Amino acid sequence: MIICFNKKINSFSKIYKNNFSLTQQNVQDLMPSCDDIHCNCPKCNAKSNFSYHGSYIRNISLIREEKNYDFQVSVTRVICNSCGSTHALLPSFIVPYKIFSLDSILYTVQNSMRSSVIVLSEKLKISFELIYSFIALISGFFNYVDSLNREQNQFKNFNHDYFLLNCLSICDQKFNINFFYRYKWIFLMTKFQNQKSPPITIGVNLIAST
Repeated sequence: MIICFNKKINSFSKIYKNNFSLTQQNVQDLMPSCDDIHCNCPKCNAKSNFSYHGSYIRNISLIREEKNYDFQVSVTRVICNSCGSTHALLPSFIVPYKIFSLDSILYTVQNSMRSSVIVLSEKLKISFELIYSFIALISGFFNYVDSLNREQNQFKNFNHDYFLLNCLSICDQKFNINFFYRYKWIFLMTKFQNQKSPPITIGVNLIAST
């Protein structure tokens, strides 16, 4: 898996919060292609030696203006011409192994802290159990974010409640890139969270690969 942080994809959060039209084509246009990657192979470390190797359909849910939008996007797969390993290309706003986008999870948690979970559940047409799972997911990363904040000295009087109440603005693209450099895996990605050496490397042009 290769996670892309390029300029086109990084613009998603800004567009998402303003006048982004949530159509199938708009979302598909933000999915990375072979032209968007310039990183080493996660398996053999060969430098940017990939070819197109097909695609697959992935579900993604985006929440905007208290509405839930469901899409199916085509995810590009590439093959390393050196070792033959294959890798999926995902944009940085998608959390690996989760359907809801990063901004959608953050939006849901932040708004659940400012209103009733039950009311928000009814507005978004998602279960309150799912909202509580999002809160637990983000809370599970608090110590990492707190440590990163102490290192950068960005937010004063930073605590768990402040984090949940402001997570959407705190966890912007700059934060996610800094989080990746600090911990070597993607924010809110739990698959490798408990491994001492998660199989994620840093490529050039701010592209992360697993």
